[in-house]
Amino acid sequence: MGVPSKNDGSIERVDLDGQNRVTIIGEGKTFTPKQLHLEKKSGKLYWCDREGMRVMRANLDGSNIETLVDTSKGDARPGTDQTKWCVGITVDPDRGQIYWTQKGPDERRQGPHLSREDRHPERRDAG
Repeated sequence: MGVPSKNDGSIERVDLDGQNRVTIIGEGKTFTPKQLHLEKKSGKLYWCDREGMRVMRANLDGSNIETLVDTSKGDARPGTDQTKWCVGITVDPDRGQIYWTQKGPDERRQGPHLSREDRHPERRDAG
């Protein structure tokens, strides 16, 4: 997950037997990647970058990193306003939708659940 105040998070993969560890998303590309979602039809990996205040995705080899949603509204990263932190994510490829949650104030149960149409045609046509 990295140090929340640094842009040093990473995403790695390993074979099921623990061999062949590979860094997919290296340091400097995401702050605190959370709640990965593998979307098999398109071969994309989705995640929420908590302190980076983003919903992101990339190809399974780490190429083509994209920011799909940026909740920073111009705030510097890493963000300290927890209501802008993206935390959980899932993808519905059949409907072309991404669903994510954002952290609310501590212990207040006010974090929103949001969605966005994935406007990337390769997603809807895949499979």
